[in-house]
Amino acid sequence: MEKPVLCFDLDGTLVNERGEIHPQDLLLLTQEPAPAVFIPCTGRLRHAVRGLFNRHNLYREHKLPFPMLLQNGSSLYGWNEQVLAYHPFPISIRQFFLDLILSTPEVTFLIFGEDRVYVQWPTVFSSAMIRRFDLEVELFNPQSGLAFSKVMALCESAEVLARVAKLAQRDGIEQAYSLNLVLEFTPAGINKGNALSSLLNMLGLTNNIVAAAGDGENDLSMFSLTPYTIAPQTAPQQIRAQASHVINVAENGLFLPLLNLIKNR
Repeated sequence: MEKPVLCFDLDGTLVNERGEIHPQDLLLLTQEPAPAVFIPCTGRLRHAVRGLFNRHNLYREHKLPFPMLLQNGSSLYGWNEQVLAYHPFPISIRQFFLDLILSTPEVTFLIFGEDRVYVQWPTVFSSAMIRRFDLEVELFNPQSGLAFSKVMALCESAEVLARVAKLAQRDGIEQAYSLNLVLEFTPAGINKGNALSSLLNMLGLTNNIVAAAGDGENDLSMFSLTPYTIAPQTAPQQIRAQASHVINVAENGLFLPLLNLIKNR
């Protein structure tokens, strides 16, 4: 029998707000043979995923061993960090974002390249979020000509963030909230659901049973790919309502409930 595929968000799902991963999940991530194909599906960059697992003493001596869907689908990786696809914004959309970023100093923007991230208008709030996401940031240079693939807007005012969301409602841009005060933008057609479908096809996993877990609006497109979906109790109500099961990750971790969901189907 083919191994199940567990597709999971990191922040707020596998990882709690204190940056902790349940001990049971850490155990399963290092179990040999692996009980499943693990695929982190996150808005993070590769170095931030590595930073998270390194903090938990995992994979310090070798490359990350599992496929990954990063930047909400703008970057796809196979096993051992093999780059499979990268999707930057077209030039016209990059210019739109440059204009938006420079004219909106009340919002912090993180601009994601293929494996580097840059910050414009940092605040105490955004700096705390940057640390939470294990990001290594540099100051943004608007004249750099950077080919970027994701933009993250962070603001303590939901009203201001909603105004930015409205301004960015245009062709060529996908947008979704990952947290209440974190809004993320990717190129049109690039979201976790579409990217996961492509990644499973690239890896030859289309016949495997897939389960998905997430806690944000940007995870819902993954939920449409499988009937086996989990949201943590800490997720917003609108996310919990669209999952097949809601769990307390603090009890048994994330992976055992996902595996049991498939086992008991």
